[in-house]
Amino acid sequence: IITFVKLQHGADLTKVNKKITELVSKNNEDSQTQYMLAPITGLHLFSYFGFGKPDGAIQYVYIFSGIALFVLLIACINFMNLSTARSANRSKEIGMRKVVGANRKNLINQFFGESLLLSFIGMIISLIIIALLLNQFNDITAKEISLSIFFDYKFVLGFLVITIFTGIIAGGYPALFLSSFRPVKILKGSLKSGVKNSIFRKVLVLFQFSLSIFLIIGTLLVYNQLIYMQNKNLGYDKEHVLYFQTSGELAENYQLIKDEFLNTKGVIDVSGANHPPSMIGSNSGGANWEGKDPEQGVLIGTNVVDFNYTKTMKIELLAGRGFSKEFQSDLPTDSTGKFLVNEEVVKVMGVTNNEAIGARFEFMGVKGSIVGVMKNFHFNSMRTKIEPLAMVLAPEYISFTVVRIAPGNISETIDNMKAAWESILPGYPFEYRFIDEDFERLYRTEERMVDLLKYFSAMAIIIACLGLFGLASFTAEQRKKEIGIRKVLGASEIKLTYLLCRDFLLLVIIASFIAWPISYYILGGWLESFAYRINLSSWMFVVSGLLTMVVALVTVGWQAVKAAIANPVDSLRNE
Repeated sequence: IITFVKLQHGADLTKVNKKITELVSKNNEDSQTQYMLAPITGLHLFSYFGFGKPDGAIQYVYIFSGIALFVLLIACINFMNLSTARSANRSKEIGMRKVVGANRKNLINQFFGESLLLSFIGMIISLIIIALLLNQFNDITAKEISLSIFFDYKFVLGFLVITIFTGIIAGGYPALFLSSFRPVKILKGSLKSGVKNSIFRKVLVLFQFSLSIFLIIGTLLVYNQLIYMQNKNLGYDKEHVLYFQTSGELAENYQLIKDEFLNTKGVIDVSGANHPPSMIGSNSGGANWEGKDPEQGVLIGTNVVDFNYTKTMKIELLAGRGFSKEFQSDLPTDSTGKFLVNEEVVKVMGVTNNEAIGARFEFMGVKGSIVGVMKNFHFNSMRTKIEPLAMVLAPEYISFTVVRIAPGNISETIDNMKAAWESILPGYPFEYRFIDEDFERLYRTEERMVDLLKYFSAMAIIIACLGLFGLASFTAEQRKKEIGIRKVLGASEIKLTYLLCRDFLLLVIIASFIAWPISYYILGGWLESFAYRINLSSWMFVVSGLLTMVVALVTVGWQAVKAAIANPVDSLRNE
């Protein structure tokens, strides 16, 4: 249950939280629970309600905003690299402008203007791409964004700011670099690309590929963590189990529904619970047992169940037994009853599984003893550790009916169940959900994250390689005469290809060694948000480096081979 509270204008949220907790403690001295209010405006992204299911996570907004910024930086770096690498092509234009009176400020303004113009052209193209791919984006992210967003002033303003920012960042270094040329050197033809400029370009390439490798490692890690969570043994068999609500007006028909379904073809077992496994909540509940420290506050999950619940869910019992009609004494009378607890409760009690059987236990106002110890099973996301859990038998408080059906012809079994349902409750629709689908929903965020990371990684590599292709082309052009001389002196085409590829491959190797420790630190931190997780394996780092190297080799190799097989006469005829 989520309670909504309307506060007076200017109310202090911290003080209100404290007063609510004090009020509950006053009426229930055993309660250790702290109550907190959260503003509705921040409920989606900043709160964590829904029995362990995140309604939203601002961290993913930050993550993908950062990735988008990185991809944008990679594109800006391409522009810087290619602008400075091909500076010789514009050197005479710059020299002539300076001769006829243009000062450095005029040239800087010109180059910034060109950069901003290209940025705005890119903005127009991007808007067209957004319009074309919006439906696919909505499918991946499960959103319903429409083209009307183009008319939202916040979107328009943000897009303009990003466009101008991109133009300034991309054009900044080229503007300062190109405007610094001296007209005398330009017109004499003695202008050369300096060592500092070459080093700066290499640093930018390193930055590009470090980001690309980081994104590849991130994609591999998130994907493998998702597979791990989806395949991890939950502690019970979630396959072929469905549930439906039988609370409110339907509660009085629960036993009739249960008996009817037990006689339905394809149904193996039927039980019930106050909460399905993916929606079990936790509270302090005044838990008490013999030998408990009075100051010890314990957060224990609670669920009210029916007979044969552990059998229906296939929950393993480590000691004792489950609730069964063979033991009618399990049914609560007044405020006494029996309990099933998991391993975590036994650990908190400081006893063994066998010692826990028959031990006095008090929880949620019910006093009794423990009749069974269940093997730990997951009832929340893998982000949280399995918490202590206690179950009490109370068929009259069942809110959900749980049904295990036979594998095979599932659709026929469900049709049989629908027919049985309609024979009992003809005025109510039969609405059900599968438990395995509930747990898949818990990891829907990670699934979408994998999909988006794949696209971002591919985009980053493609953009980086486009820049690398341009630089390789420029390098091959610059070293054309050197290659011609080497070829005349007997160098083979393989050696010449290696010569041209070597520097670029070395940059990728260095980028790998830069990206690996950064990835280990950042992605390792993300992994720690999961209580149950995979290890950050070395193969992910090796694969990311090799994949980037292969893509870079293919990109540069084409230009290198083209230069290596060229006729040396063409490059040396004027010498």
